[in-house]
Formats: sequence, structure tokens, C-alpha cells
Amino acid sequence: MSTRVNTPTTQFFKTLAKFATENASTSKELKAKKAAKEKRTKEYAKEYAKKQATEQKEIAKLAKIAEKEKIKTDKLAAKQAKKAEKEAAKQAKKAEKEAEKQAKKAEKEAANEEKKDDKEAEKQAKKAEKEAEKQAKKAEKDAEKEAAKQAKKAEKAEKKAANKQCNTTSREDREDLVRTICEQLGSSNTHTIEV
Repeated sequence: MSTRVNTPTTQFFKTLAKFATENASTSKELKAKKAAKEKRTKEYAKEYAKKQATEQKEIAKLAKIAEKEKIKTDKLAAKQAKKAEKEAAKQAKKAEKEAEKQAKKAEKEAANEEKKDDKEAEKQAKKAEKEAEKQAKKAEKDAEKEAAKQAKKAEKAEKKAANKQCNTTSREDREDLVRTICEQLGSSNTHTIEV
């Protein structure tokens, strides 16, 4: 019968065998874990690819919707721009008409003002003419009055002078008459008779 002696080397190999056995089971587990991990990774990749594909489809769908919306918006913007342009043209035409209307109104007012000024000037001229006529008539009347006054004065002076002369002449005439009568009567003495 042989006896077994536990030497350090033997002990080492026993421990190594034990580790190997443990490792063998661990290796199986590792392989299983690795296989599970690979399976999960494949599933995840498959799921991710599926998700990506869905997302891509969704993005494509959204892009189409966005494109449609853009076309719609562009059309609407073009329509609005055309409408605004039309409105601007309409407003410009309206403003032009209003400006013409205002110009005509201003012209009419200016013509009326000119007419008014002409009438006023005519009125003033007539007034001045009337005043001149009035002054002329007054001057004429004054001149006539003055002339009549002077004529009366002259007439009075003439009458006075005539009366004076008449008085002087009639006295002389009477004296001559008396002389003549006296001479005819044969009177030699001439008497002066006062009249």
C-alpha cells in the first residue's frame, strides 16, 4: 500500500484542479452570458434598426407634410402679395383722384377768389367813380353858386353904377332941358334949378 504525501506541489496541483473545475463551470456560464449578450445586442440592433426605419419613415412623412405646407404657404404668400399689390394700386389710383379733385377744388377756389377780387375792385372803382362824380357835381354846384354870387354882385354893382350914372345923367338932362326951355322963353338969365 502506498501512502500519499501531501507535498507543496501536490497541494498546488489540487488547488489548480479545483480552480480549473470552477473555471470550467464559469467558462460555460461566460459563454452562455456572451451568447445572451450577443443575442441581446442583435435584438437591440434589430430593434434600433426598426426604430430608425420607423423614425426615417416618420421624418419622410413630416418632410412631405412640411413641403406641402411650404407650397401652401408660398401660394398663400403669393396670393397675399398680389392682393396687397392690387390694393396698393387701388389706393394709389384713389390718392391720385383725390389729388386731382383737390387741385380742381383749389383752382375753382382761386378762380372764385379772383372773381371776388375783380368784383370788389369793380365795386371800389364804381364807388370811386361815384365819389368823383359827386365831388365834380359839388364842385360844379359850388362854382355855379360862386358864379351866381359873383354875377349878382356884378349885377348889383352894375345897377348901382347905372343908378348913379342915371341920377347924374337925369340931373344933367333936366338942367339942359330947363336951360333950353329958358332960352326958348327968352329968358336972358339962366337960373340953375336943382332937381
